[in-house]
Amino acid sequence: MKKTSLILLMNIAIVFFFVDDFTEANNVNYPKNEAKLLFADSISILNKIGGIGAFEAFDGRPFFPKNEVVPLTAMQVNQLLMEAIQKLKKAIKLDSSLKEIYHFMGVAYILLKQLDEAIKALEMAINVKPQKKISYSFLCFILWHKQRFDKAHKVAGKFLKQYEEDQITGLKLVGSTFYFQGDYENAIEKGKEIINIDDKDIDGHLLLAKSYHSLGEKKDAANEFEKIIKLNPNFTEIPTGYLKDSVDAIRND
Repeated sequence: MKKTSLILLMNIAIVFFFVDDFTEANNVNYPKNEAKLLFADSISILNKIGGIGAFEAFDGRPFFPKNEVVPLTAMQVNQLLMEAIQKLKKAIKLDSSLKEIYHFMGVAYILLKQLDEAIKALEMAINVKPQKKISYSFLCFILWHKQRFDKAHKVAGKFLKQYEEDQITGLKLVGSTFYFQGDYENAIEKGKEIINIDDKDIDGHLLLAKSYHSLGEKKDAANEFEKIIKLNPNFTEIPTGYLKDSVDAIRND
């Protein structure tokens, strides 16, 4: 009887030990689990506004495609964006390992038109790992808009060092920065470097076309545009939209 009671007590003690251990483990993991849920909720909010996947809108269109399924007023969009940002801020406090939060925080601030805050978030995004290549493009886009070209050059240079296997994207960032800065000669040099790597790169030809046009070298600009049409006879939209005005001018000349 005593032996049975002793075994029973030992079993109870073991159960309590594992229950305490499980509870402690849950308490330790709870903040990280909550952070992941907050992160997922914020992504869901941004997706509701328009769609995370299509954020490369250099041609003046909305950064996200217009959401036709769930029509939202401007006030509703702003409220949702503020909600997403608060969730992201809380999530990163709970789990600092969720580094990609900075990228999406930058996205939310851009959509909210708080560009200085977007710059801060995206600067964090390109200085952590893991990181997204597109964070560099978004950051450069804002810096071009703010005419902060020295910083844009640093960001583009950092991309080139960080992603040596993707020289074309880095050269586009550098070349575009020169273009917006009004340094068309250097923009042309970068355009040529892009074409030397891939002579079928339409963005490279567009960079050359607009730079030539800005310098009044219309023949060279027209030649570049003709190359674009040959590469894509059905070409109707300029993917890097900052070139659109010049191409339209070339068409009308």
